[in-house]
Amino acid sequence: MTDEIAAPVPEAAAAETFATLQSDANWQAAFNGEQGRPAQIDAVRAKTAALKADAGFTDPTPDTPPAGLADALASPSEAERNVAEGLTPETNAGAFSNYQWSDAADVTTDELAARNSAIGEAVVATGANAHYAKATIDMLDQAVSRADAGAAPHTVDGLMEAVTKSYGANADATLALAKQTMAAMPPTTQDWLHATLERVDSSTFAWTVGRLATIARTKQ
Repeated sequence: MTDEIAAPVPEAAAAETFATLQSDANWQAAFNGEQGRPAQIDAVRAKTAALKADAGFTDPTPDTPPAGLADALASPSEAERNVAEGLTPETNAGAFSNYQWSDAADVTTDELAARNSAIGEAVVATGANAHYAKATIDMLDQAVSRADAGAAPHTVDGLMEAVTKSYGANADATLALAKQTMAAMPPTTQDWLHATLERVDSSTFAWTVGRLATIARTKQ
């Protein structure tokens, strides 16, 4: 699955971009947290935006809800409106700025800010619902925090077997939709997701494929 996703920013270009940012004393002070937390978050986002530009990634304009979802949001049925609201795409990239990770005590403030920024941008870029995205991230965070996470290296055959077991005849279509969602993510988020999926068990991998596919499916 990972072989067919857009390649990350080349190391040389990323290093040059970061060096340029570091030469800006104001940005460096903000990035180091010397100007307060809000300024630090803005500096991390500036770094993310610069790396995305190097990779040729352009932030999409948030989509309007699909016709069926728009109709459901205006439905006279409260139950139907509640379901539709749960599918409404998130448009605020800062929605995950305060997400609490299980490994928060083991990583720097900069790393957490960068991770949360990348996640928020990916949620908006893919048109995912914030509650749906959070439930997915919660599951992945729990999976990689297990003592045996990453103990058994994956094989392509093993992963495909898990996906086929979960989705049967729809396995290929589900995988294709999941790749579509991943391709819409910023490179930094793709890198995080690749690394995370390498550490989860095959059943959680298959579950995540289904979650990513659902995001793409709700936009059709």
